[in-house]
Amino acid sequence: MGPAAGPASSPASLARGPQSPPRSAPVTVSVVATDRSWVRAVADGVTVFEGFLSAGDLQTWEAQRQLTMRVGNASALSLTVNGRPVGRLGPDAERFAADTQHVRDRRE
Repeated sequence: MGPAAGPASSPASLARGPQSPPRSAPVTVSVVATDRSWVRAVADGVTVFEGFLSAGDLQTWEAQRQLTMRVGNASALSLTVNGRPVGRLGPDAERFAADTQHVRDRRE
């Protein structure tokens, strides 16, 4: 008995390597503070900002997959996600998450 025959691979298919899935558009979140608020922003698992925003401050962050925020004074922040106004998170929201397909806030 000879060795088991596997699928034939042409040199061209080996040179291309595995096909990568199509990339989705990045998620961009802009925040404008109307009062002092503590914010931690995490883009794709990396903390990109942690500190206080004061009234009038503007910050913009971008992520390839997901951007999450934890905030201390949610009602002081007005958000825009991918150019679409989301508005204020409200008095109880402490966490906010946006990914390439969803926007959500979690109340704790």
